Parts: sequence; C-alpha cells; structure tokens
Amino acid sequence: MKNSDPISKYFHSKDTTGAQQPAGDTWATGNTESRGNGDLMALMGHELRSPLSVIRLYVQMAKAAARCKLDTDTMGLLEKVDNQVTIMTSTIENVMDMSQIVSGKIVLRKECFDLSIMIHELFKEHFSGDNKHEWSLETEDSLYVYADRAKIGQVIYNLLSNAVKYSPTDSLIRILCQRNEQAIIVSVIDQGIGIATDDQKLLFNKFFRADCEKVNSQKGFGIGLFLVKEIICQHDGMVWVQSKKECGAAFSFSLAQSSGIENPANIFKSNSKHLSI
Repeated sequence: MKNSDPISKYFHSKDTTGAQQPAGDTWATGNTESRGNGDLMALMGHELRSPLSVIRLYVQMAKAAARCKLDTDTMGLLEKVDNQVTIMTSTIENVMDMSQIVSGKIVLRKECFDLSIMIHELFKEHFSGDNKHEWSLETEDSLYVYADRAKIGQVIYNLLSNAVKYSPTDSLIRILCQRNEQAIIVSVIDQGIGIATDDQKLLFNKFFRADCEKVNSQKGFGIGLFLVKEIICQHDGMVWVQSKKECGAAFSFSLAQSSGIENPANIFKSNSKHLSI
C-alpha cells in the first residue's frame, strides 16, 4: 500500500448455513446443462494440456542446447516461448478447475506439506525471472498445512500473476506467509492500480472483471479469483482483499495449521519420544 489512508476490506468464506447463493455466483451443481458444459471444458483441457507438455519439453531441450553454446539471443527467445507456455498451461488448469467446480466434481487430494517451502519453490520456478518488479518473500519456517498441494499452488500462482499484471514497473510485490493462533495466513501485496470498493464485492464472482483501462488492456476471462475463492473455501479457509483505488491491493487467504503428523515421514519423529531403545 502506498499510504496509510483507510482502505476497504471484503471477506469471503465457505457458506455453512445451507442458504442458496445469489444467482450470479452459483455453482449450478444440479443443472444438467451446466454439468455438461463442465465435462466439455474438462475434455478440452485434457486435449490441450498434452501438446503443451510436449512443447515445454522441446523448449527445455532447446534451452539446454543454447546454454551449452552460450547463445544468449536464442536463450532469450526460448525464455519468452517458455513464459507463454506457462501462461497457457495456467489458463488451462484454471479452466479444468472451474469445470470441476461447475459440475460439482471437485476432488481434493490432501497431503501435509510446508507451505513456506512450496511458495519459495513456486516463486523460483515461475517468477524469479521477472526483472520488471522488485520482490520480497517474507515467510516463517515450518508452516505445515493439510491441503491439496496442486490447487493451493494454483491459488498462489493466480494471485502472483494478477500482481504482476496490474503493478507498475519497478514497484514492489510482497509475499507474506505467517501463522497466528488460529491459522496460517498468506498475503500478496502490490502497489498497483487498486480496486474500487464497489468492485471488491464482485471481485470473486465468476467472469467478473473491473471496468477500467488497465484491466481491459490485459487478457483474461475473469475466472482466476473465482477459483481462488472456491478452492480456499473448499479447504474451509477464508479469502479476502484489502484495497483502495490507486493505492495497491493486498489479497490474503487462510488455511488451518497442521501439526505435520499427517505426513508419513513425520510419524516416527512424532512418536520417537515414547519409544525406548
């Protein structure tokens, strides 16, 4: 945030009341046509993902060859191709995740993992080459969660991608990962265009995009934040945004802490104090 003026804040968490959600933001789980559309999106996603994987493999091989020859010009071109493949792959993953949600077939493959390590690995793989922004990673150690690693990774990737899209060159993007008494909190804080208060109430709705020049200049379908909300709510977490127009934004989500015992590698460690040799 660029100043200390009051900012608006909007929360979203899983509805446990059983009340029907508004028509503009429904899952449409019981609708046959919606389920059919979800199945079609899933099929298209699978068909598109396979050739992209092959393209990425060939690009990686070409990069290795160019690196050996110290061909910096070719390396630069291949990096651009690789970045575009990453963007396309992420878009396909978003579409496939949305198809699961629309059809009511979302499956969480939970495991215990250190969220701070995953964030560092994700940043290194996808964003460490970004030289248009300054980055700050502020994470505590041993932040274990019991969650779907791939889907939480997609949540973080979506938030970081948005920060890159809507932040000016040379501005700071901060990634915070810390614990409080109840949960682990992840925040992505940028110094970008900010979000109007009225738009914040619609921001996590499917296909919503704010009507402003900077947003309209960027490609997108308005499903990234919808997926962030749905994935985190499926994990019984909360997601929220704090922002003020022209003063940047902070997107945050919470996940329950895990003791790490769910990880099979930690079972012996956790029980070792009860054993005698």
